[in-house]
Amino acid sequence: MKHMITRQKIKDEIDKIKDDDLLIIYRILQTLVKTPSLTPLGKQDESNQETSWIKFIDKMYGCLSDDPIKRGKQDEFEIRDTLE
Repeated sequence: MKHMITRQKIKDEIDKIKDDDLLIIYRILQTLVKTPSLTPLGKQDESNQETSWIKFIDKMYGCLSDDPIKRGKQDEFEIRDTLE
């Protein structure tokens, strides 16, 4: 059974957080506010799913666009005996 989470429950829990951890919570909240809400896959038609996913990837990839991910040279490893 899922528990219903309300804004008030979240506010009540925030009052219990140590002051040292407030910056972490603030950053998490800011990330959630800035991130588009993704509807569960079962509640969208296929074209809408693809469009939402592409928009999400485009937005999240933006921080890496000037420094693309590269796969380095793969070394060869010795073949070892299997464990029994």
